[in-house]
Amino acid sequence: MTNRAARHQALSAYAMISPALLLFAVFVALPMVLAVVIAFKRIDLAAGIGGSSWVGLQNFHDLFDNVIVAERVERAFRNTLLFTVCFVPLNLIASLVIATLVHAVKGRSKAFYRAAFYLPTVTSAIVFAMIWKWLYDANFGLLNHVLSLAGIDPVNWTGDPQWAIWAVIIAALGAGPGGNILIYLAALSSVPEDTLEASRVDGANALLRWWTVVVPALRPVTLYLIVLNTIGSFQVFELVFVLTNGGPAGSSTVLVYEIYSLAFIQGRYGVAGALSLILLGIVTVFTALQFLVFGKDTTRSGKQGLLELGVGHVSDAIGSFLNVTGDVLEAAAGKLSKFAMQFHKPRNPALGPSPLRVLTRAAPLHMLLLPLALIFLFPMIWMFLSALTPRIYLQSNPPQISPANFSLENYGHLFKSAPNIGLWFWNSTYLSLLTMAVQVLLSCLTGYVFARLVFPGKRILFAAFISSIILPGQALVIPLFIVISSGIRNVLHIDLLNTHWALILPALCSPVGVFLMRQYIEGMPRELEEAARIDGCGEFAIWWRVILPLCRPVIGAWGILTFTGVWKNFFWPFVVLGSEQLFTLEVGLQTLQQQNVADFGLIMAGATTSAIPMIIVFFLFQKQIVAGLTFGAVKG
Repeated sequence: MTNRAARHQALSAYAMISPALLLFAVFVALPMVLAVVIAFKRIDLAAGIGGSSWVGLQNFHDLFDNVIVAERVERAFRNTLLFTVCFVPLNLIASLVIATLVHAVKGRSKAFYRAAFYLPTVTSAIVFAMIWKWLYDANFGLLNHVLSLAGIDPVNWTGDPQWAIWAVIIAALGAGPGGNILIYLAALSSVPEDTLEASRVDGANALLRWWTVVVPALRPVTLYLIVLNTIGSFQVFELVFVLTNGGPAGSSTVLVYEIYSLAFIQGRYGVAGALSLILLGIVTVFTALQFLVFGKDTTRSGKQGLLELGVGHVSDAIGSFLNVTGDVLEAAAGKLSKFAMQFHKPRNPALGPSPLRVLTRAAPLHMLLLPLALIFLFPMIWMFLSALTPRIYLQSNPPQISPANFSLENYGHLFKSAPNIGLWFWNSTYLSLLTMAVQVLLSCLTGYVFARLVFPGKRILFAAFISSIILPGQALVIPLFIVISSGIRNVLHIDLLNTHWALILPALCSPVGVFLMRQYIEGMPRELEEAARIDGCGEFAIWWRVILPLCRPVIGAWGILTFTGVWKNFFWPFVVLGSEQLFTLEVGLQTLQQQNVADFGLIMAGATTSAIPMIIVFFLFQKQIVAGLTFGAVKG
């Protein structure tokens, strides 16, 4: 490439990447820098960052020396750690086991189980929290009724300090495995069959083959999910906000809830910024430790350390246990098969296996998977049934839910209590569609520049995009809020607060989307774009005419995920929107829930209004959603 061509390509690259760079600089990079600055200032929103005074370590001092604040912050640390330690391992183990069982199922059953386990994830955290609040209700909740049948006294799940945080953990586990299961299913299809066959020839039973072959083969995906789930667990907010409001007496508060309370309820932005910085540091350390522990190649030559030896001994012990257990289970399955075959008539081999033989082989899997699927689906089923049941039947113990009692009374009450619900629905719809369209195009354009063009600073800029992916979004909420509320207003004299632009602009640049598009485009052959250059096309024309049409699969996958992500988003819209006319559906439903705490029929009617569009989207675009979830984990 000549110097002139190189300069022309560099100028084209900067021109094409400039919209994404501007958005990234203002709404990602600047908040990352301000997250540090805010922690050492006493923030005055009217004066802005520049006019706020430096206080050194005073904000950190207030976090741990102020008796009232320190007690809640200490509880927030403990509860967040407890949530992470309980949620991440249990969620991943359940996801891996369920995915393995689903992978072993054939035909339409696999599609059914895949949808059943993922559907709870389709609904937003706010909607799911509303469902669980109804299940937990101390007076009429179904969970206490089930406990009473077993002779167990009722539990005040959300009102008892001993149970409140456990109520949050249980609810989180109820919705947690869906996305992980889809990712594991994609990875399981790539486990080498020859390795499994060799292990089978060596005499290993199914459980031992799973532990010694499948689990090690899934190690990179497991590391990815550990990091992803850990970052997510440190950002838990909606479940706490709806179920317990951090109470009673701060017993269920978590770090993000305390950040929200300090900043947006108490107005102590500097102290909240200090706590956000600590959260940022914790997530970074946890991520680094997990890469160190789980990402290390223990198969390399050299002396093993204590960690590797310990992990090896534990793995061997688990393998021995699974070997014995697997032999027992296989013997039991063999006896069951012989018993069933007594009723089996000989069949012409040309016709293939008989339906009875197929059913007999798959029966143990269905006996395990079907109850699990129904357990995970039950909260959503309960939501739909409750939405159709009048309030008078729900306020009995147990609730009298029966088709004979079904009516649309709750929906009538919903539209009377929330006359703006149609407007909220429209706000969520157009915001999701607009953000999806612009973000996907910008991500594809930026991904093309990083994948194909050569220009100064390319590696540094791409590293900046990638490094921002691991940052917890809630830790940047305060600096982003200050950028929106005072920074842009003071510099450009544009007030974005309490407008939809405050939701749209920060969401238009997605580092994750840029990364996925870049990975996809790098795998494309270069011949077509080289031919376009020979024909005189510029870089933008090459992207528009050649690359963009070829990116349809990844555009469809990421577009659907972007749409659902914007639709389900609650925290940021809740922070920046104050006018009821501007509410998204999630924010509007939460305000409705706060005004009608005991009217669960009304609340469930509102929850179904938000859930049904997402369920429809899932069933219409199931392939794209699966592709979008698995692309980064399995291929990236």
